Amino acid sequence: MDKTKSQQVKHTSIKSFFKPRIKSEPNSQESTGDLPKYASLFDKETETTLKDDVYDSQNSIKGEYDEKVTPRESLYDNLYIKEETTIPEADAQPTGNGITDLFFDDESPGPRKRVLVFDEADLPKTLKIELTDDGKNASAEKTHKDILEDSLDNPKFTHKKDPDDETIDDLFKSTFGRSSVEEYYSLNTDDDHLTPEEEEDSINTFEYDENRKVDNENLTVGNQKYEPAEDHIDDREREKYMTCKASTDSRGFKEYVENYYRYRISFLFPPWIDPSNIKDIDGNRPTDENYNPSTLWIPPKGHKWATEFKSCHYTECMQQWWKLKQSHFDSLLFFKMGKFYELFYHDACIIQSLCSLRWMGSETKPHVGFPEKSLHTYASTCVDAGYKVVVIEQTETPQQLEQRNKTEGTSDKAVKRDICEIITPGTITRPEMLGKQSRPLVFISEDEDSTGEYLALLSIDVSMSKIRYGVIRKTRDWSGLKTTLIHLCPAEVVVQKALMADASLLHSIRTLPYPPEITTHMNTDVQESLLLSRLPQTDYVSTCKPVIFLSESYLRCILLDKLIEYCSIEPIEFSEVDAMNLDASALTHLELFLSQEGTVQNSLFKYLNKTATAFGERLLRTWLLSPLVNIESINQRSECVTFLMEHNSFSASLQQQLKAFPDLERALGKILNTAANYYKKAVYFDDGIFSKLHELHTLLTRFERLEDILLDFLHQCISHFSPEFKSDFIQKVSDEFVSCTEDCAKFKNMMQITGVKTCRSATGSWAKSESIQEEIDKVMTKLDDILKNIKETAPSATYINCKFRFEVEISEAEFKRYQKITNKDVEITSTRSGFVRIRNSSILDALEDLEELEFKLKESEEEFYQYIVRGIHGKSFKFCKLVLVASQFDCLSSLATVAKNSPVPMCRPVVHPKSTSTFLDIKGCTYPLFQVNPHLFVPNDISMVDSKGIIVITGPNMGGKSTLLRQVALAVIMAQIGSYVTATSCEFTVVDCIFTRLGASDNLMQGKSTFLVELQDISALLSKATKNSLALVDELGRGTSTFDGTAIAVASLEKISEINCRCIFTTHFQDVCKAAKEMYNVVMYHMAAKIDEESQNVEFLYKLIEGICPESQGLHVAKLAGIPKNVIDIARTASLNFYKTMKGEDLARQILQAHQHNNVKLLQSLYSKFSKI
Repeated sequence: MDKTKSQQVKHTSIKSFFKPRIKSEPNSQESTGDLPKYASLFDKETETTLKDDVYDSQNSIKGEYDEKVTPRESLYDNLYIKEETTIPEADAQPTGNGITDLFFDDESPGPRKRVLVFDEADLPKTLKIELTDDGKNASAEKTHKDILEDSLDNPKFTHKKDPDDETIDDLFKSTFGRSSVEEYYSLNTDDDHLTPEEEEDSINTFEYDENRKVDNENLTVGNQKYEPAEDHIDDREREKYMTCKASTDSRGFKEYVENYYRYRISFLFPPWIDPSNIKDIDGNRPTDENYNPSTLWIPPKGHKWATEFKSCHYTECMQQWWKLKQSHFDSLLFFKMGKFYELFYHDACIIQSLCSLRWMGSETKPHVGFPEKSLHTYASTCVDAGYKVVVIEQTETPQQLEQRNKTEGTSDKAVKRDICEIITPGTITRPEMLGKQSRPLVFISEDEDSTGEYLALLSIDVSMSKIRYGVIRKTRDWSGLKTTLIHLCPAEVVVQKALMADASLLHSIRTLPYPPEITTHMNTDVQESLLLSRLPQTDYVSTCKPVIFLSESYLRCILLDKLIEYCSIEPIEFSEVDAMNLDASALTHLELFLSQEGTVQNSLFKYLNKTATAFGERLLRTWLLSPLVNIESINQRSECVTFLMEHNSFSASLQQQLKAFPDLERALGKILNTAANYYKKAVYFDDGIFSKLHELHTLLTRFERLEDILLDFLHQCISHFSPEFKSDFIQKVSDEFVSCTEDCAKFKNMMQITGVKTCRSATGSWAKSESIQEEIDKVMTKLDDILKNIKETAPSATYINCKFRFEVEISEAEFKRYQKITNKDVEITSTRSGFVRIRNSSILDALEDLEELEFKLKESEEEFYQYIVRGIHGKSFKFCKLVLVASQFDCLSSLATVAKNSPVPMCRPVVHPKSTSTFLDIKGCTYPLFQVNPHLFVPNDISMVDSKGIIVITGPNMGGKSTLLRQVALAVIMAQIGSYVTATSCEFTVVDCIFTRLGASDNLMQGKSTFLVELQDISALLSKATKNSLALVDELGRGTSTFDGTAIAVASLEKISEINCRCIFTTHFQDVCKAAKEMYNVVMYHMAAKIDEESQNVEFLYKLIEGICPESQGLHVAKLAGIPKNVIDIARTASLNFYKTMKGEDLARQILQAHQHNNVKLLQSLYSKFSKI
């Protein structure tokens, strides 16, 4: 090679920044220019070990033999570990490869030494790690240089330096991982012994010249212009992909771009996922209109990238990963490898950030993992953060892989893998990942005829195998949709692709009290619908066809389509015939489930929830969402609550026993889920099927126990009935009780317990398993015979299962005798003091047969499990009925406990059926969600009769008007779910709907002002209210000018008067009060307050009294708020001037009218008033 090549380069070579440390004479002839050999830290896969070189087509090295060699990349792209033989500087030649400038001859004497070489401009002061025979520093100066020894006399690195410095061993192993460093040592230790003189003479090193200024603009690496790409991120390129359509439409793609640019310096990414190269499966780029962020293009076999990265990013195992990632680019892949789940690249970056998992130290690509037992812990964390988790399991055992290779004549190293579970926020089936509340998956689409008038909805709770479907009329503010979604409380909403462009729809979903994850899906399937075949063929169902097809297509994609066969199905109906209608505004304003602070504390649900079970808590939530309107049902519940209050020991005992039960509703749902058969493909490294059978046996036992508890409870209650205290509800439940004991016993008799947490089919219940078990018994007998033969020579021989199954442990003396006598090949598996553990060929053959039969037995027991579950599904209505009875008594006991232990008076309400003459009469009513001493709370009486069914309330700010409105509404809701209410007496005609306009707040997410929100609420009231409704309107019109607000309030009050529904209307507008006086069915009240004129202090009395409040006392409230006195004085003067002006204008109008009518007496009176202003 031409030694003057480096002189032809115009730029500054990187070698010029190094100076010789030690110059010595060579021990052999001049180097012939052989190429340097490189070794690097390599990745370890479960199936394959990377031992091939990584070839780089961009930077090749040409030697005397015209070969092309490329350095191998290690943990960082800019870091290489080179194996070289040191030679004198005079023999160093430029290589042109941009990495090093030294050659060596394979046969030249001299020790080999490892050198860390960086290709960056800002090279560290200590660039190389030198090796000497005694481990001492080759230079006497006090520098930061680390000296190591790598001779056979001392094969381990030793290091002498300052005591505070880190050892080189620690440095290497903390940087690259212990296992990789040790493997590197073993591959690169020289076998030749050198004399100390030879080693000393051959050392030649270079160190970084600190005194030379670095000229980054003219720096070269070899013969190439230096480009510090790894430390320089093109901000324009990053911004391009962060703001492109793909990032706008897909959170997953945007996070991918962020993580790529964040981690690309630390890790290696293959070129096909570089944002500048990335494409979807159809070849579209992220900037293209049709780009699909859920798919990824990967190089096919034979592609140059597939060949180039075969030993790193495209190994046989990683090819499986890429093939699955191809169609799930926006999901996190939990990739099973042995007994661990592994995550790579972008997925690893996300979960490492979420869960603080440790990086795989020996990997050049982003890689984390966790044990299989922690699957649902980490999956739950990811799903809670809004990610979709794809669980990939091994669907083949190593033995099956070996057999497949023999049968097909292949040489595959990786076992088969496939997707066995897809977990999204709305498709969680595991009870351990769920809370008590039902959070279903909801689908939304437009009706089939595309008129745009209706929306079709379908809800599926996969944890309990329940499907609900329905149709909702579209409105401009999406009020019907919001109300339905609040009732359903979904964890995930799948919106039809065509609806995703409607921003107002998406905002309405995102601003729900419990915001769900929003996704979309395009239905491309044309297969027949299993769900549609189970529904009645009506016009209502026909309208739901689009959402049915959408749901089945989505469920098929996430492997849950077979679950439909096992689900119960019912329509979504919020009809006033069955229940009180509570819209989204009412549910929010009345704080039924969430307080104003956004927590369950101080909500009505929290106040009433004393349930002992998860299924009881869910039923109580359903009761609050849909209060009864049927008088008979209301009275049956309240009568039962009264009975349980008087016999508190019965309900307390019942709840104490129910606390011991898990969530039986979800446990039953989980069992039915497994019947869909989507876990069968997975290979687990434990006795999974036997554990599942044990869970099933335990569940049946619990249902038997639950039935016994409920029957005892019913018997106790009925035996204490009397004319004064009895319950028709309890009697009805007892008469209609459906027993499941016989079914439980039948299924349990088909199973037998085999261990603490294992169970299998009983003798005579599953012929296939019995046949396989007989074969297993024969193999076990064979193994016993083998042991007997060994014992003839070695009496101490016994089977143990330590490192391997069926190891034979014998004493060392007997082992020697056994070897001499048998003269057979024996495998020593392990030893302990005085003993040897062995296995011979006979044991290995028998063990192979045994493991094959055990695998067949597991498959057979899986079939048996499915058979039992299908039988349970056929009887599931009995189990569901039993759970419903338990949850009902749990709820009623909860209501009885609240009433029994209440610190304020509570009464059983009297609810009358609908009538032409409506009324509401509550005495001593208090607010149940009180946060102060209940004895300090001021009770109030509210009376609304048909002739005076509208109450207009005035009064000072902070006087308690809003609280009064809420406590009336809560009293009505509590009464209609069968609860006692916080009052001394309560009687009213049933309410079919509650409308609320409470509080003053805007909706920034939907771009709605305070006034617009007010008008939307009042619009629903005016258009939907009936004579049997209850309306609560708090200070309507405050969000606009006084004149407009007054006009809107007066007009709305007049319309409510025409409807003649029961209404409480609060206001500060005096003109509203004047208009109200002219309405026949309106009565005026105000909240009392006491004012000390001398001190200008106000005392709120919180008492509702008849009449109009003369002032709102806003200045007194300003004083309480700490407004400066001079500001309040100015405000008082301005208020007085406003009053005089308005009063004067009013009197002037009256004077003119009196003058027109020549009413002298009235004129005199008006002039007198005018003069006093």
